[in-house]
Amino acid sequence: WVRARAESANEDYYRSMLSCKALLKDVPAYYSGRSDFDRDAIKSWLGKIKELYKLAREKYELKRYGQDYLYYRKGREAEFDGEFQDAITLYSMIKGGTLKRAGWCYTGHCLRKLGSYKSALKYYEKLLEGNILGLYRGEAMYFSAVIEYLQLDNKTAKKISKRLVRWFSELQDKKEKIVLEGINDALKSDIILTAPREFLRTDDCGNLIRNQDSPEAIINRLTTPWYFSVLRTRGELLYAFFKSEAIGKGRKIPL
Repeated sequence: WVRARAESANEDYYRSMLSCKALLKDVPAYYSGRSDFDRDAIKSWLGKIKELYKLAREKYELKRYGQDYLYYRKGREAEFDGEFQDAITLYSMIKGGTLKRAGWCYTGHCLRKLGSYKSALKYYEKLLEGNILGLYRGEAMYFSAVIEYLQLDNKTAKKISKRLVRWFSELQDKKEKIVLEGINDALKSDIILTAPREFLRTDDCGNLIRNQDSPEAIINRLTTPWYFSVLRTRGELLYAFFKSEAIGKGRKIPL
């Protein structure tokens, strides 16, 4: 604990994070099954360790990855925790680049989950402006179609999903000219290149399970090998759903 605090005071935030993580693992294990200690005191101590870890992590990420990534990661954490308004606020603070587009996309997702469909559509529409190759464009079209369906506008939903399927084909015919903007080398090496390379993995019993998304991950078709193929499959299934006789018969939309 003394070492973790000293490392943080000396701005060695990475080592301070490691020390805190070790304490959070070792302290509960050491006192497990013992009765000769003050439980409230240990609980308070663990709380202080968590706070130091949080502070060290934020300062480390700010220095290594930049302010925009810190807002992005904290926004994703809030979204994962169901704190959608907090997430929206954090996404709005991202200044530019690829993470700004990601923020628009995830703001739309948060608003959709809050039932603010019209506001969500406005953020998705931001991603549909400009370059047809723009990142998160397909994801925005997909969820725009979902929202139109949820608002009982089946005709518009079908139109958007048809446009999405056509976009998949157009994208394959065009030479990729999009780059990751505002993403430094540290982010690429630490976050992007260490993310799961496959959409599915096997557990200890051989069952296929999805690689869990994490708040730290930057997920789009340039960073994640499985992103485009999975989105295309979902988009084509959605369009097939709208074309079928399922609409109006109470069948659940295939999200």
